[in-house]
Amino acid sequence: HLRSEPAIVAGIARAALPDSATPWERYVEDYDRIRDTMAQVLDGFEDFNARVRQPLGFRIEQPAR
Repeated sequence: HLRSEPAIVAGIARAALPDSATPWERYVEDYDRIRDTMAQVLDGFEDFNARVRQPLGFRIEQPAR
């Protein structure tokens, strides 16, 4: 049985940070919740869940570092 990336990360996080307030299991249950959180904290990710479902996708501009 292969585990999803969110399940792997959540398992590591729960083991390393047992008192974390982050809702790790909720992220495992629904990837939309991960994108909702990303939209709240990352510039350029506004309405991420709606944009990711567009037939031709979308571009997130990332300047060179």
